[in-house]
Amino acid sequence: MSEPLVPVTSLLMSRARSTPDVVAMVEGDGSHISYGDLAARVRQLAGALRDNGVGDGTRVGLWMGEGSWIAHATGYFAAMHAGAVAVVLPTDASQRALRQICDDAGPVLVLSDKAADISWTDAPALPVTISSVGDPAGPDTAGSPPGLADVIFTSGSTGLPKGVATSHEALARMAERYRARSGGAAVVGHALSHATAIGRQVLLAAVARGATVVSCVPFQPDRFLRLSAVHGVGTAVLPAALGRALRIALEADPAAAPARLRRLRFVSDQLRPEVHRGLADLLPKTAIVNTYGLTEGGDAHLVVTADDCDLGPGGYPAPGTEVRVMLHTGEWAPQGDIGVVCIRDGNFPLTYLTEPFRAQLVWHDGWTRTGDLGMIDANGRVHITGRIEAHARIGGHTVALSTVQRALEEHPLIDSAAVIAVAHPSLGQSLAAVVEARAELDSAQVRAFLAGSVPDYAVPSPAVVVRAIPLSRNGKPLREAIERIVTDRRTAEVEPCRTELEKAVGAIWAELLETDRPPGRNESFHDLGGDSVAAVQVLMRVEELTGRDVPPEALTMSANLAEFAAAVEQLEQCP
Repeated sequence: MSEPLVPVTSLLMSRARSTPDVVAMVEGDGSHISYGDLAARVRQLAGALRDNGVGDGTRVGLWMGEGSWIAHATGYFAAMHAGAVAVVLPTDASQRALRQICDDAGPVLVLSDKAADISWTDAPALPVTISSVGDPAGPDTAGSPPGLADVIFTSGSTGLPKGVATSHEALARMAERYRARSGGAAVVGHALSHATAIGRQVLLAAVARGATVVSCVPFQPDRFLRLSAVHGVGTAVLPAALGRALRIALEADPAAAPARLRRLRFVSDQLRPEVHRGLADLLPKTAIVNTYGLTEGGDAHLVVTADDCDLGPGGYPAPGTEVRVMLHTGEWAPQGDIGVVCIRDGNFPLTYLTEPFRAQLVWHDGWTRTGDLGMIDANGRVHITGRIEAHARIGGHTVALSTVQRALEEHPLIDSAAVIAVAHPSLGQSLAAVVEARAELDSAQVRAFLAGSVPDYAVPSPAVVVRAIPLSRNGKPLREAIERIVTDRRTAEVEPCRTELEKAVGAIWAELLETDRPPGRNESFHDLGGDSVAAVQVLMRVEELTGRDVPPEALTMSANLAEFAAAVEQLEQCP
């Protein structure tokens, strides 16, 4: 008969009794707290929660600054110690999204270290202080382990974040797995948001093993390397989007490599192969791994090493993780066939807090349908070929956004790219992109580079060059922010048409492209959503207007409306 699982709050209290002086957490500014003090503050705050009417099963929101890991840990464990559900509010959500989340999740109050900025909710705020405390209030054991323990929200990169609810038993199983694994580091460094599933895993693993967590949020590669060296970090966890910056810092100063770092794990996205190999060369004593999981998958994840990073997204199942591929018929796919990648890790299944119907589509018989398309090869490696929803339907053609992203990243000056589908008046959808580049590029140069590598209808328009792609708290491109960049690009510094011909051409463009305003003379046909189908219509209308044949090159070779109108005017002047 197996021993009963110990709730994670009881693990914290036990850790405080056995090793009260061991440092539990260190923040980037030097703030730190021991396990003894952390447990005392958790008991004190749990008592304050109960005094404020928090009871078994009620929900308590957590809203902390991105680098406030000590305050977050205090509030997280205190909510569960008081018998409540810890609702970890996403730090990168808009006020609109936060209002919707609070309406759905219904927290009775919000714990915050920045209580002045909670205008998006009617719930009262209870500040979380991390100053020293007197005698601890409340018992070592409290709360009610059956039922939900916490809610972690997905990144929301494609819409409103969804709250993934986890039971006390599932959390206890995760913590027990971390405790049982051999070779765990005594000091763990990271640059993660506390509002993510991987951030929670780091916190649970530390408590289960009695390790010290060193955070470097916001991330600065030099500071991260310095903190890792000073505190003797043995394992570090970083979002994949930070890999290139770390590689550049190590190339500039190879001596900065932390001597005790033995495992460096990148999460949330694919680590580009050249970055993966480069870090492996710069850190020869460190195992560089890239893992893929998702909030809905619990602890289940895939692992990519430097040996197989050239094989693309995917990887081998981590210990305890099972993977299968499901066909559209609902049957398991044979080896080598493409279908939906499904994972499980033996923990109790999770659920969505407010979307039971969607939960039935995601979780089934302990398996999590990831939404990724992929296959399993003869060696057992999973190859992810794309996302089910990450496709655009453009004029009857289906385009995988990942294919266009990879094509963009082949450009020698482009470090990374993010591609989104946007509404198009005649084609249904079209593509737009933002790219990080190491030199000046314009949208026309990017489109010219893609010519021939992807179909014309799959060329993003616009392709906006930015200094940094906006990322979510777990390192994934933020769709809403990218949409704003694309919209701003399309509307910025619009020059009104001057000549009668420019105005007439502009009226034709506006009608056929269904723009919400007259196009400017400096705007590109492609950037406004024009395509080959619309181009044919434009040429026909302009020929009707002028009574002259207008060659397609007059439109395709013109950088903007003014140049096209000038080319048409030259045709009119020809005998």
